[in-house]
Amino acid sequence: MKRKSQKSAFLVTAHVRQLGEKAAPVFFILMALFLLLATSLNGRLAEKMRIATADISAPIMNAISSPVQDTLMSVGAISNFVNITEQNAALRAENERLKKWYQLALSLKMENESLSGLLNLVNEPNRSFITTRVITDPTGPFYRTVLIPAGAENGVKQDHAAISSEGLVGRVTDVGQRSSRILMATDINSRIPVFIGDQKVRAILAGNNSPMPELDHLPKGVKVEVGQRIVTSGQGGVFAPALPVGVIEEITDNQIKVRLFADLDGLDYLQIVDFGFNDIL
Repeated sequence: MKRKSQKSAFLVTAHVRQLGEKAAPVFFILMALFLLLATSLNGRLAEKMRIATADISAPIMNAISSPVQDTLMSVGAISNFVNITEQNAALRAENERLKKWYQLALSLKMENESLSGLLNLVNEPNRSFITTRVITDPTGPFYRTVLIPAGAENGVKQDHAAISSEGLVGRVTDVGQRSSRILMATDINSRIPVFIGDQKVRAILAGNNSPMPELDHLPKGVKVEVGQRIVTSGQGGVFAPALPVGVIEEITDNQIKVRLFADLDGLDYLQIVDFGFNDIL
């Protein structure tokens, strides 16, 4: 009797599992169709759902990524300890060079302040920034974006600039309460006004979903060269002028490709900078 009841329970369980396996694809297809219909009828709903999902997933992804990154940092610290003597000597030499540059910078600062006073120069708006960890992989099949665990609660706003230690990364597009999304300079939707070289030729740095964005809208007759430095022009009120962007890497008949200073595949931390332009608009 006991064996018969166990066999019956097993058959019922197997039958329910088979029904679940058959019904699951239909359920997810219906859910996808529902979400597609809802977002097509209300474009704002898609944005709200994306921000809400980012707010929910950001703390979880941050908690998962933190131990892994901390472990990698510990391994790197142990490896660096082996060469600590040589690194210390190199740092001492670098420190001496920096001291000389520091004194020169102080002198130039005093000269600049003096000249600004003579010209009655209007001060630029105050800038502020926060430093935050990157918690998602910047690579993707269609979009070049990253997620950070900082949002409106931390003072982040749309169009704030995202900068790494090497140079410009992109700008803030979506802002939730505890997370934000960064549109990188390589994304196909990115357009950044820039200057080329010492002559400050104006152009637009256009993302193309590849590691090297392109330069568009150059003035007619202007010639550029490989190796020329690219910086932000400050037009548009999003980025301050003279932020380092990259250098011209390749020139063909139809394209001028730029190699960015920032390593977008190896981002760990970013500065989210408010240049204060919104306060004067």
